[in-house]
Amino acid sequence: MWRLKIGEGNGPWLQSSNGFLGRQVWEFDPNAGTPEERAEVERLREEFTKHRLEKRESRDLLLRLQYAKLNQFQANAPTMKIEKSSDVTEELISASLRRALNQFSSLQAHDGHWPSDYSGILFIMPILILSLHVTGALNIVVSSEHRREICRYIYNHQNEDGGWGKQILGPSTMFGSCLNYATLRLLGEVPDASNVALAEGRKWILSHGSATAIPQWGKIWLSIIGIYDWSGNNPIIPELWLVPHYLPIHPGRFWCFTRLVYMPMAYLYGKKFVGPITPTILALREELYNTTYDEVNWKNARSSCAQKLTYSTYIISRSVECTSSVIDALMMFRDQHPLYRNNEIEGCVQKAALFIESKQQKDGSWYGTWGICFTYGTMFGIKGLTIAGRTYDTSSSIRRACKFLLSNQQPTGGWGESYISSENEEYVDSGRPHAVNTAWSMLALIYSGQVERDPIPLHRAAKLLINMQQDNGDFPQQEHIGCFNSSLYYNYANYHNIFPIWALGEFRRRLILTKK
Repeated sequence: MWRLKIGEGNGPWLQSSNGFLGRQVWEFDPNAGTPEERAEVERLREEFTKHRLEKRESRDLLLRLQYAKLNQFQANAPTMKIEKSSDVTEELISASLRRALNQFSSLQAHDGHWPSDYSGILFIMPILILSLHVTGALNIVVSSEHRREICRYIYNHQNEDGGWGKQILGPSTMFGSCLNYATLRLLGEVPDASNVALAEGRKWILSHGSATAIPQWGKIWLSIIGIYDWSGNNPIIPELWLVPHYLPIHPGRFWCFTRLVYMPMAYLYGKKFVGPITPTILALREELYNTTYDEVNWKNARSSCAQKLTYSTYIISRSVECTSSVIDALMMFRDQHPLYRNNEIEGCVQKAALFIESKQQKDGSWYGTWGICFTYGTMFGIKGLTIAGRTYDTSSSIRRACKFLLSNQQPTGGWGESYISSENEEYVDSGRPHAVNTAWSMLALIYSGQVERDPIPLHRAAKLLINMQQDNGDFPQQEHIGCFNSSLYYNYANYHNIFPIWALGEFRRRLILTKK
């Protein structure tokens, strides 16, 4: 049975300046757990696999099983469902918050942090396995139990068409399909008659142009392990790192994530590094192409990329979320130190507020770069402007933002936004309420003064959140809500606890203030 270990580490190759604070490692212990607990784990596995195409997100159920036994907080009273005709009172909100806080406290690790799943990207695991393969460490680092779980993870997130995406949400891509297929093969999976899933994966790759149509990062990785010829890559010139840094083309001027990717890629391209050519690698050379490996036209492959299956592109720019957070930080600092550079801080805050106003969409929303998507961005937009001194009465931007949110409130009382919003750059309703989108929208309206103007929309939203709450006090884990730079979608597992607690708590506080 797998156990989560917190804050541990030793050995000459692993060092920490903070005593491994916050480090999370899952370790397999064959003797851990009772027969009943092991049976429950197996049941949860089977349940996830059975419904993997409808509920793709991990819900940290193994962690919750372990911590329920480890922390043993007092059991929550059963959640009370609020009837449609009933009002949301301070007492009901308080009872919901107590249940939620009790549950969330039980998930806290002994070093103070809240461990959780951080997943969603389907090319991180493959590049780890490919790296272990070329360094000869695969059989040293990856135990048989690790292999079993990694394969289970990859198969669970295979799309219905047989391919894999670059992430759990979204369609199959050549990048995700080739890397995950190669990973399964390196882990010992065999494409025989009994392995339908692997056969379907290969079929998807070949029917969409073969591995020659993988995008650049994939071409590099397949070259490294020896199943794609280096001559099929456009040059990544390592000598560029030797030009004077003041030149605008110096790679050191790239965005940090781009720089950290292309520096090692440039080195490996220059060396034309290839890992060990094993029987599995030779087999992959024949499995991933529509012709024999020796007959592949590598010159043409350089510019080949599967249509409609490439990366989302997004130009890095200053985001509303970051700007709003800086306004918040500066104003909190000024509250603590009112005499320190007050005029400079005020000038900076007002310029930042103008920037936020300039980024508002025509429909009154703000585009969110680090969360999905317009409900997230609009929460930060309204909060930043109100902290800077704007109000609903004085700011047309805040009024337009509130109109956007209220016009998109679902009949359920909540909000639910699809990840497609990030890709289309316009609001796309998911058709069902999402606890986190609902909490973000509630907070935005609360910051704008909605409680004082007309609290009915907030009562409807609060009623929905309370009714979504589970008997143990938890809120449901739903579709991924985290976003990296508008292109990759993550499971920020603590969001579905943090933001509903935050929204209900702030709503309760404002209700009390209005009574006073």
